[in-house]
Amino acid sequence: TNDFAPRIGISYAPDGKSTIRFGYGMFYAQDTANPVFDMGRNFGARDTARSFDAVPTVNFEQGPWENKTPGNCSNWDGACFNGLYTFGNDPGRVTPNIQQWVLNLQRQVTDTLMFEVGYMGSVGHNLQKMHGWNQPLLRAGPGDNTSEAARRPWGDAAYGTIQTISSLANSNYHALGVKLLQRNNNGLTYSLGYTWAKSIDDSSAIRTNGGDNLFPGNFYDFSTERGLSQFHTAHRVTASILYDLPLRFDNGLLEAIAGGWQVGSILTFSTG
Repeated sequence: TNDFAPRIGISYAPDGKSTIRFGYGMFYAQDTANPVFDMGRNFGARDTARSFDAVPTVNFEQGPWENKTPGNCSNWDGACFNGLYTFGNDPGRVTPNIQQWVLNLQRQVTDTLMFEVGYMGSVGHNLQKMHGWNQPLLRAGPGDNTSEAARRPWGDAAYGTIQTISSLANSNYHALGVKLLQRNNNGLTYSLGYTWAKSIDDSSAIRTNGGDNLFPGNFYDFSTERGLSQFHTAHRVTASILYDLPLRFDNGLLEAIAGGWQVGSILTFSTG
């Protein structure tokens, strides 16, 4: 009920060949519902079973974690779990919001040619971020020889990582866009565009793509996660070209077969 999403658009023509446009909007979206439904398999432990050979002889009420000593789960056939991996959702999580805006100038160069230059930007707040609790604290110094379990806040309870989704991430995007649009002129139509952009965030997704970390390096200091987005693209050029071949025939059969053809191509170049 608090997701207020205003939109505004303004268009102004100072003369017969120029137009200035401005737009702003706030949007709300959930990244993915998977973290919520992940709770459905929250047994407190996970195992990879490639067959039905590993069948427990106890129920979940008793659990394979009744005896925390590694490899010493009583009355249990199969894997013995220790350092329980559990799932959680932050009860204070709110809907992620994105603000977007654009300001551009369009100029008619000829009767069929239009040039446009503009600025686009966006910021995201309360974006969903995967992290965890109970990560072992850093050692106090060179002489700290305590074990990882001893440095976990909930080490005595034999818990491992507590995977959590919270509204902690932020992002920003700024771009310069240039476009040249040619309407049909002697059979040639094309659209050329160039974008120079920069995208920065402290979490590019919940389920990340290859090359990005699923969890932050330090669960207790997210400031070190800020940097270029995993999907950042600094330069991008696109071109769409269509040409009407000047093939016309008086013969109806030839015209049906060889007349009225077009050739076209779409080209995209971008940095990685």
